[in-house]
Amino acid sequence: MKRTTILSVFGVVFLTIGCAKSDAPGAEEAAAAKKVYGEWRIRLRPESEADYNKLIEEQGLALYTEAGGRLMGWWHAYAGGPQEQVTIWEFDDIGAYRTAMSALMKNDRYRQFDALWRPLVDVVHNRLLRLPIEAEPATVPERAPFLIYEQHHVPYPRLNLYLDFMFEDGLEILRRNGFRPTGPFLINVGRWSDVTYVFRYTSPTEREELRAKFAETADAKDFTRNLRRYIADISTRMMVPAPFTIP
Repeated sequence: MKRTTILSVFGVVFLTIGCAKSDAPGAEEAAAAKKVYGEWRIRLRPESEADYNKLIEEQGLALYTEAGGRLMGWWHAYAGGPQEQVTIWEFDDIGAYRTAMSALMKNDRYRQFDALWRPLVDVVHNRLLRLPIEAEPATVPERAPFLIYEQHHVPYPRLNLYLDFMFEDGLEILRRNGFRPTGPFLINVGRWSDVTYVFRYTSPTEREELRAKFAETADAKDFTRNLRRYIADISTRMMVPAPFTIP
């Protein structure tokens, strides 16, 4: 059994895996575990959506990509208004993320873009996420037409037990009942009790049908019972791809 241990050292989260020598990760797994995911949650000012989307399409995407980011996805709220957006960018490691941010700050084109971008935005929240080595790789870019962006709020003392359950049983329960989660994304920089998932669907209807079928199973009772043991709360956002990311 792989055991996930979370250590806090000077504000940086390190993930260590207790496993037999024969279970040591290969080069590809080790590289995947170093990747970090920059997440930006953006709330636009009223009536600014069209100008904002045009600015990102014509300037923002190219600037972020040139700096070294790989776009996992850029989504806006399906319910609650399109003023709320979430974007996630993949970087090879924390060093690559820092290099990208530094390159943007020195880029005259980015400074010009930023001067146009800021008046369109009300609030931005930024976090750095990472996938534990046990997790399946993220799909980059993510092309699902409908997403549930879900956060499990896990009190820090229960986090290891929660992750043990998810990797031993929880994720398998979800997958054999038709759900397609990416995650759990853990926090590299941010509130450590937040565990994030991206659930991929073809449509809102597919989600509701899967939930209804799942609710009638013994798996659902087992999954719910364990979640109640470990988590304090769940928050979800219904998201669809932003128009400038749709091919």
